[in-house]
Amino acid sequence: MTKITMLAPFLESSPLTEFAQQEYSHLSDLTVVGTDSGLDVVTHYHHIEHNLGPVLDKAAEIEKRGDCDAMIIGCFGDPGLAAVRQVTSMPVLGTGETSFCVASMLGDKIGVIVPQKDLVYVTEKMIHTYQFTDRVVAVRSAEELVPETILSRPEESVAKMADTCLRVIHEDDADVVIFGCIGFSWMVNQTRERVVKEGLKTPTIEPGITAYHAAKMFVELGLNWDRRKFAVSF
Repeated sequence: MTKITMLAPFLESSPLTEFAQQEYSHLSDLTVVGTDSGLDVVTHYHHIEHNLGPVLDKAAEIEKRGDCDAMIIGCFGDPGLAAVRQVTSMPVLGTGETSFCVASMLGDKIGVIVPQKDLVYVTEKMIHTYQFTDRVVAVRSAEELVPETILSRPEESVAKMADTCLRVIHEDDADVVIFGCIGFSWMVNQTRERVVKEGLKTPTIEPGITAYHAAKMFVELGLNWDRRKFAVSF
């Protein structure tokens, strides 16, 4: 059986890591792990980048064990993606990069919804890096959907997410929408239902499950990166 690891850039004991472990517990070939050290509280992107050292340490540990076929960076911002590819020999997928690639096959105009306003800038930088600037028509924030609110899963979060999704579709003319946070995963189906009730069939992408299926495809097809790109040989 294929063995895939989702490496979250949070402490193993973090509520965010525990959330992902619970959310994807139905996937028997996926293991979600956090870091052994780092910040206890992660509410902003600079907190995530503070944990990049521990992320690399954990990735190297997993590589050394040799019991993993593919790895996923468990954060839409893909923190440390290129660096993790340098310290591993297996396929390593970013949830953000994978989501943009899949979205580009589903529509010409991509909309992205992130949890809070301070993530808009880093998402725009990521879009530029991945060369999707001419395809992304909007990066909107759901504003009050900060990590604590997402984890508590209130019904009003679904309503806010659905409203933001509809604005991206109607006002920004997006024909595919990316939910730019793994923390949105629990509300994806409910949001889709509300969009359908509006008479729309606009596809919406949840990054975690999308990257998981892409990782399985990479393993089954025997695909990996040319390691010359990362100046590291195995």
